Formats: sequence, C-alpha cells, structure tokens
Amino acid sequence: MAINRIGNSLSIHLECRLRTLTSLPLALHYVRHTDQSVPIEGLLMTVDQSVSTERRDRKRVADLDQGVLVGGLVIVLAVALAIFVDGFATSGNLVSIALTVSGLGVLALGQAVVVIGRGLDLSIIAIYGVTAQLIAKMMSDGSPEILAIIVAILAALAMGAINGLLVAYVEIPAIFVTLATSLLYLGAMRLFVFDGSVSFSFSDEASIVSFIGQSRVLGIPVSTILWVVLAAVCLWFAVKTVVGRWIYAMGDNPAAAALTGAPTRRLTVLTYVVSAFMGLIAGLIITGGAGTFDTRALSTGSQLYDVLAIVVIGGVSFAGGRGSIAGVVAATLFIGLIVNGMTLLNFDTVQQSIAKSIIILAALVVDRWLHPPNEETARVGEL
Repeated sequence: MAINRIGNSLSIHLECRLRTLTSLPLALHYVRHTDQSVPIEGLLMTVDQSVSTERRDRKRVADLDQGVLVGGLVIVLAVALAIFVDGFATSGNLVSIALTVSGLGVLALGQAVVVIGRGLDLSIIAIYGVTAQLIAKMMSDGSPEILAIIVAILAALAMGAINGLLVAYVEIPAIFVTLATSLLYLGAMRLFVFDGSVSFSFSDEASIVSFIGQSRVLGIPVSTILWVVLAAVCLWFAVKTVVGRWIYAMGDNPAAAALTGAPTRRLTVLTYVVSAFMGLIAGLIITGGAGTFDTRALSTGSQLYDVLAIVVIGGVSFAGGRGSIAGVVAATLFIGLIVNGMTLLNFDTVQQSIAKSIIILAALVVDRWLHPPNEETARVGEL
C-alpha cells in the first residue's frame, strides 16, 4: 500500500511538472496511457527533446530576415492588385503610391531607430507638423527659406534631445515622455509662435520645400529618392558603424551593453535626435507635396498608427535589439499597397482602420510566436 501511495504521488508530481512544459499534450498522453514502467529521467529527457525540436524549428523561421518575407508579400500583393483591381497598374497610381510611402517611410525609419534602441517616440508626428509650420511661418514673416529651414532643423534636434534626455537621464518611461512632449510641442508652438493658427501654406518662394515635395527626376518623385537615400544611410549606419551596433546591443540588453563600454545614455539621446530629424524631413515631404496643411489632422493619430504598424510588420521588436532597416522599407511598401488598394476599392476610413488593425494584430501574434515571452522578458527595462 505504501509503495502504491508513493507511486501515485510521484505520478501526480510528474504530471504537474509536465503541465509547465510546452509539449504538454504529448507528455500527458504518455503519462496517462502507457502501461510500461519508464524512469522519470528518461521521460523528462524525451519531453526536453520535443521542446528543443519545437524551439529549433521556430528559430529557423525566426532567423529568416523579415525584410525578405515581407518583400515577398509585397510582390504577391502587387501582382494581385494589378490583376484584380482596376486602375492600380497605371503610371499615375504608381506615382501616387510612391508619394504616399515616401513621407510615411521616412517617419518609420526614425521610429525604427528609436525602437531598436529600446525606446518609443510618439512625438515624431507632432515634430513633423510643428517644424513644417515653423518654416511656413518664418517665410511669411519675411525670412529667407534657407534660414527658416536651418531654424526648423535646430528646433527639431532640440525637441529630440529633450525627449532623449528625459528618457535617458530622468529615466521616465519613453511612452509617457513622448506622449506628453507631443502635446507640449504642438500646444506651445501654436500658442507662442503661431498665434493660435492651426493651418498654414507655403508661399511661392518656398522653392526648396516645393522641390522636395513635388518635383520629379526621370519621372520618379524626389521625395521617393530622398526616402531611399535615407534608408540606405540608416542601413549603413546600423550595420557598418560601431554606434549602430551599440544601439542594437543597448536595445537587446542595456546593462550588458554598458558593461562593454557603450555610452547607453548618450546613445538613447542620439536615437531620439535621429527620430526628430527624420520627422522634420517627413514634414517637408508631406506638407511640401500638399502645399497646405492643417495641424488638427495630427490629432487623429492615424499616421502614428501607420508608422507603428510598419515598425511591427517590418520585424522591429518593441523589446528592442531586433529588426532591420530592409524590413522597415518592405513593410512601408506593404502598407502603402494595402492603403492604395483599399482606396481604389472604395473602402471608407472605418473599414480601412479595421483592416489595418487586423494586419497589425496578426503581425504581433506572429512576432510573439517567433520570439516567445520567455526569451523577450529575460531582458531588463521597459519602454
């Protein structure tokens, strides 16, 4: 009797342990239905091997460059839209897509740099709006265009530095810092600089802004060329420079990166400064292409949502330290095609929002499957 009780207790203990393993169905089936006497160590070894096989298979998929995977989806989606959607495969529509993705792509590049470094910049949309309006305001007051652009660049860098200093040195979570500063930048500039104005337009003398936003070279929009050049620079910076590798290391594990000599606080500030500069360039592209702009459109959050969707789909982890610029570029094209296709199919804004929500949730689910919580949560720090 005593031996039976010991055996039953051991079986219960073993089953409880197996419930914590990822290969639960196989292990429980083995425990409950086999009549053979198997040593506990052997059974646990079998389960561990099953877990290792599952993780190895998952890792093979995760190790694939997400830029390649998303790039494949872009090709498939473009072919499908060309076949089934009238008006897609026209030169005018393709130029429209290029113009749409350019500004959005530059914003996504800036956001990606911050997120790879384990941060988040919710103020990038506000920065592009206020810096573009600052240029228009100074020019309407008689300042030369080049001076207005220089002042706007300095203002953008200052706003990015404020974000970075608050995150790196005051150690306030990035999500709260940039949410607050986005409201601060919009409100303060509107109150003290723009005299309460919420809309603006560029004068005819804004030749540089018009060139960036509206001109073409060999039929290709200048804004698209600028986006591609900035993407190439970011790719080189991330892969070929010590600072770029430090940012990846900092995003993966800030404490370990600091121990290797990486100046993590200054690197954090740098990522937000880069993001703000990208916001400025995106502002020139977006507002320069339209000629006029209403900053109240920024309060809807739709552009910020698109930027975050691109970052997630492109494989950049919000846990930091993972992602590629190529993936962000491919994801930008993917979102651009999705939005253009839905527009041609007469989807309203609500339907488009639902579709994009489903896409980003699917991307998050796949990312979580490829990179399980027990791998990500081992890293320290929060956004």
